[in-house]
Amino acid sequence: MCWILLSEMKSSKPEQMRILFYIVFLQVCFVACSYNNQPTDPDKLYSDSLWNVISGKWGGVTGDAVFEIRKDSITYSEEGMVYPCWLKKDTFSLKFPDRDTATVFGRLGVSGDTLKIFENYNGYKTTTFAFRKK
Repeated sequence: MCWILLSEMKSSKPEQMRILFYIVFLQVCFVACSYNNQPTDPDKLYSDSLWNVISGKWGGVTGDAVFEIRKDSITYSEEGMVYPCWLKKDTFSLKFPDRDTATVFGRLGVSGDTLKIFENYNGYKTTTFAFRKK
């Protein structure tokens, strides 16, 4: 289509090539810009997908839910308290009102309906399990 338009123009060959170059350049820019709209931070993408998996009610093997994780908070059922929380990659942090800094709980992993919290506190490594409640 571009070539037909250029052949009908009554201009010199170098000018036709320059116009063709501009048309191709604009098309390349348009395609490149349309692919640049995706978020490029892999840590944020990972955290967002992990939030979708861990959101919900969790508890022990038997009994009711002990806590519920939402996008920006965690609610403990017995206390009825809501605490702000966040993820950085796979590390879960929680802010208690009586502390100036956040408490890092550890790395999270999910396998089916089982939530695993890998903690390393003062050199002691532990793994805590929670199970999805409906």
